[in-house]
Amino acid sequence: MAIDDRQMEPAGIGTSYSAAPILSTIGAALIASGLSIGAWAQAPDAKPVSIQVASGDALSAESKTKRLGGCGTYVPIDGSAKIVRIEQTQESSAQATFSGGPGYAGYEVWFSFTPSEPVTDAELAAWIAKEHELRLANSWYPGAEFLKKYDLEAGKTVPVTLDVQMSGPCTPFVFKFPTVDTTDYFESGS
Repeated sequence: MAIDDRQMEPAGIGTSYSAAPILSTIGAALIASGLSIGAWAQAPDAKPVSIQVASGDALSAESKTKRLGGCGTYVPIDGSAKIVRIEQTQESSAQATFSGGPGYAGYEVWFSFTPSEPVTDAELAAWIAKEHELRLANSWYPGAEFLKKYDLEAGKTVPVTLDVQMSGPCTPFVFKFPTVDTTDYFESGS
């Protein structure tokens, strides 16, 4: 499986990346649209792929898969996310002034993902080894009160599942945090 090494955008519970990774073995390319949730365009000759894990089990479109909405078939990889840094940047602060935005300055929350079982597919393992960003489901940055409510701080580890797309037209990777509700927009008052 080939994966483009461009930086991914954030994801949370049931949300998707909006950047441009490419899984060339299934002929898919992500169509990015600013801060909106991205979508995949799948090549007509695309074939399902298998992901080899250390136990020797091949995770394929035929085994251990689940369907996310109408987006295709995904293989879940359980693991943990260790928060490596939380920082307020010019971009995350600027969301306070966006028309239709949350009305508060946000924080970039970066984490490393550690699968509970080693992934032996070299390209997927290389992508997993990169830092990833957690944002709210609608791509807003979380604010100070969100970080406090969900006890997110540098060094903290939380459970997470990485869903890897095996087939279908949607995003290739979806992180789901069972203890962090990324659809909780309480800070914005909506």
